This record gives sequence, C-alpha cells and structure tokens, in this order.
Amino acid sequence: MLLLQAAWSDEAPSGVRSLEAVELLRRVWVQHFEVDEGTVRRRGPKDIPPGAMRIVTPHHPQARGSVKRDIVWNGYKAHFTETCEPDAPNLLTQVTTTVAPVPDNRMAKVIHTRLAETGRLPARALGGRRIRQRRRAGGGPP
Repeated sequence: MLLLQAAWSDEAPSGVRSLEAVELLRRVWVQHFEVDEGTVRRRGPKDIPPGAMRIVTPHHPQARGSVKRDIVWNGYKAHFTETCEPDAPNLLTQVTTTVAPVPDNRMAKVIHTRLAETGRLPARALGGRRIRQRRRAGGGPP
C-alpha cells in the first residue's frame, strides 16, 4: 500500500502512475484488499471478483482462479491428450495450457484441430464423461 500511496502522491514523478507494473499492482491490491477506517483488511471471499476476472498474482497477470467440482485453484489449466491402447503404455500426444477458468469442452475442438494438423488425430476419440464412465465400469485406462 505504501508504494501505491507514493505513486499517487503529489511528489511522485510524472508518468509513474501510468507504468504497467504500477497499474497491475494497483489492480491486484484493489481486488484483494480494502482500507476500513485507516486499517488495511483482506477482502472476504464474497467481496472479491469472480475467479475469471480476478488477478491472482502480479507475477503472472493472466493467471486466474477456477473451480471444478470440489477442486479450487489459482493459475492455469493443462489439457492433456494421451493414447489409450489396452496393450500399450499411455503416451501424451498433446498438451495445451489455458487460463484456469477455460472449460474443458471449449478446448476439444481446438485440440482436435491441432492433432489433425500434425497427423496425430486418433481413430476414435474419448473424452471427459465417457472416460470417467469407462473408468467407473472398470474399463479403459486406469
């Protein structure tokens, strides 16, 4: 907070407020903290922006928060594509990283397009719900 106060003081050099790093710090600070009667307080969970909008760290300004079922995290999401042959080891054939809130189903077409462009499109695609159902029934990869 002291750095931001200095940047907005009358004595601050011109242009300090418009520096990208200072603006990013200001945005992170406003999203996570507030001043209440002169005391700095961390905002409660209901007072912060939703994960898709909230900057979770000034070190990675694109990183966001997300929730999937009972898992909550900040950062990024990795989408893995692997082979699933019954008598062969599973091999990763594609890894795509996105910001955390991007839904898995939005990436399927993107990933299939990339696999097709590189000649690695599978003869049969399994994904998401079907894989979980096969695993529950005792079939498919462990």
